[in-house]
Parts: sequence; structure tokens; C-alpha cells
Amino acid sequence: MSTAPSGAEVRTRRDLLTGRVAAAIEAEGTTSSVSRASWDELALEVFAFQRWAIPAYGRWCEARPRGAAEVETPWRIPAVPTDAFKHLSLFAGERSDVVRTFHTSGTSRADARGAAHFSAAGLALMDVAIDVRARQMLFPDVERSRFLVLAPAPETDPERIMAHGIRRLVTTFGEDAGMYFVGPAGLDVKAAATALLASTCIERPVAVVGASSALAAVVTALAESGARLALPAGSRVMHAGGTKRGAEPVDPAQLRGHVAEWLGVAPDHCVNLLGMTELASQLYDDTIRARAAGEGARRGKVPPPWCRTWSTDPASPEPLPPETVGVLRHLDLANVERPLCVQTDDLGVTFTDGSFEILGRAAGSEARECALDLDEWRAPATP
Repeated sequence: MSTAPSGAEVRTRRDLLTGRVAAAIEAEGTTSSVSRASWDELALEVFAFQRWAIPAYGRWCEARPRGAAEVETPWRIPAVPTDAFKHLSLFAGERSDVVRTFHTSGTSRADARGAAHFSAAGLALMDVAIDVRARQMLFPDVERSRFLVLAPAPETDPERIMAHGIRRLVTTFGEDAGMYFVGPAGLDVKAAATALLASTCIERPVAVVGASSALAAVVTALAESGARLALPAGSRVMHAGGTKRGAEPVDPAQLRGHVAEWLGVAPDHCVNLLGMTELASQLYDDTIRARAAGEGARRGKVPPPWCRTWSTDPASPEPLPPETVGVLRHLDLANVERPLCVQTDDLGVTFTDGSFEILGRAAGSEARECALDLDEWRAPATP
């Protein structure tokens, strides 16, 4: 039986590997892009580290039908169901290494919330991923912007990864500390609408960022009051955090139309971001980048070079052909200290250019294939 690694051994290897991944991601923010073969090699190295450093994940990998030894391509890295983050400690290191823990919203079960633990180095790596991808996809044509935030600040909601990510955007791309309109009492629709109206009188671009549900509520309030605004040229809207507002669905295409009508921001400057507590990277719509580059936008969301998304039959490691509906799986190299391959319960399709679309939630047999069997993760009993 192999000896479990010490905390110091795990920490040393984790921080060195985290630094290498951060350097590779930073290179993608310059003209020195990393080759796909290099990303593949790095993914397999991160996987090997995680099998060694995350005991529950290592046991589970070894129990797979093909075993971990046959993983020769990133497509075959065993994917962890999102439910596993609700019941297991999936962190490469000791509890004393953790500086931040983010939790999922627990919309399906309030008593079972997923947890993602971050060391100081892991948090810094996520910040690098946020900066590089936002420069590519959200701010390719604007250095600084005035932020109006329809989400809580980290001080009021420290467990929400969206709050951390938006604060990072404000810090890196904002003219100042930004204005926040979600507090302990919820969304202040009136204050947000007033700030938007005041923003029409300035000549600098505005970035309206936050939860899809909050954006829908503010736009609805403007429509009900008949206040049709025209934000300054170069303004943009980024919304994230799901497509539900209470029991009422928020359709992304319809929301883009309402933003164009009531905020005066063109549909191609209103982007949706997919962010997950279980992932450290962000997956954006492609429209702002494409417009700035004079290109046609790709369909759906586009993973950054250090990520992949593919459609799967959860019972098989092989990706499904493009435009075949399956359950979406994400691989994120910014997840050095948490399992880098995550199986969602989102139904979707991928396209030949690497982009993907979410079509809904898995149900029936697809959902059962995503279910978590805790017995598979437990260490064998000592004789």
C-alpha cells in the first residue's frame, strides 16, 4: 500500500504546478499563445497530481472500469459529478491551506451546498484566469469602464464566487470602486435605475454587470416606467448566474432584446457568462470579441484555450459528435487544486469550432448517469 503524501509534499507540488498553469494562462493574454499539445500535456500532469494529492478522487479514479493508468488524453480524465462537491472534501492540501471557500447556491437542496476550497496560490490563479479572459471577451476594445454592479459585494456575500469574480473585474478594469446595488436587503431596483439614468449624461462607457435575474428586474422596472435610456457608446452588459427569476424564466435572447430597447446597448454588447462554483474559469458569449475583431461571432459560449467543454453520454469517456445533444462536461486547467474535470447535469451541444450551447437540464436516464454513488469514493475498511 502506498504511503499517503505529507501536507508539505502536496503543498510544494501544488504551488509549483499552479505557478506553471498561471504562467501559461498569462501567455494567452499576449501574442505568445500555448499550443494545444502543450495544454494537453499540462492537463494530464495536473490529473496525475490530483490522483495523488486528493485521496477520494484517487480512489475513485482507480475504481473506474478502465482505471487511471489508461488515461492518455484529456478526454478520458474521469469527470467528477457536481454533486460530489456537496458531500466530499475535494481539495489538494490540508484544511490549514484554505484561505477562501465558495459555496453553490443550493437551489435544489438548501441543506446540501457544494464547496470549492482555494489556497492563496489557487485564488491568485483564478484571478489570472479572470483577467485574461475578460480582456479577451468582455473588454477587448476598452481599457477602463465605469461599473454598475447588480450583484452583492464580497463583503456582504463572501461565499459566492460570482461576487469575487465581479470584484476582480472592477479592480482590474474599473475606473473606480464601482457602484453596487445588491445588499443584505436584496436588489435596490430604484437606486440601480437612477444610476443608469445618470450614466446617460456622461461620455465614458459603462459596464453593467451582475446576475441575470437582477438585470431582468431592473429592465422590467424601466419598461414599466417607460424610461427608455441610451447608455454611452462603448457601454456593455454582462450577466451571469442562471436563467431563473423566482418561478419566472428569463430567456437570454429576450433579455438581450430588452437591454437593447431600454438601455440602448446593442445585442452584441450584452453577453452571458457561465460561471460555476466548481470551476475557476469563465465561459463567455463571443459577440463582443468578434465585433471588436471584425469577425462573425461563434454560436454559444467559447471556452478559453486552457478549458474544454464537450457533450457526453455520462457513462462513456468519449465525446459525442458535434451538434449531438448530451450532458456537458467541462475541463478547467485553472482547477489545479480541485478536480479539473467536472460532469454537469446541463444538456447541451458542441460545435466544430469548440463553442457550445446549453439547452436545459438533464432528466431521466441522463440525470441518473450523473448521480453520485458515495460508496465508490470511500476508503476500504481496515481489516
